[in-house]
Amino acid sequence: MTYPHAQMPQVGDRVVLTFEIDRFPHARVPSGLRGTVESANDEVIALKLDETIPELSEWNNCLTWTDGIDTEEGQTVAEAFRCETAEASPAPAP
Repeated sequence: MTYPHAQMPQVGDRVVLTFEIDRFPHARVPSGLRGTVESANDEVIALKLDETIPELSEWNNCLTWTDGIDTEEGQTVAEAFRCETAEASPAPAP
């Protein structure tokens, strides 16, 4: 599924994963986890997860969507990101 003309997320946006994300060979991240967009541009979107995933410690617990790696032919990074996430409520208070 694609979202034509999907908007690029903004830093600070909160999302929930709507699918399990497989970043073989590094990590498999279950659906339902929430996170905050840490960076976003046309080449890569980084989502810092609320729940610690030990396999992502090298990347500061961030899950990324990278153009040409996590996108399908003709798909933007924003479209790939929006296909696997949904808007979520604000982060819980510390």
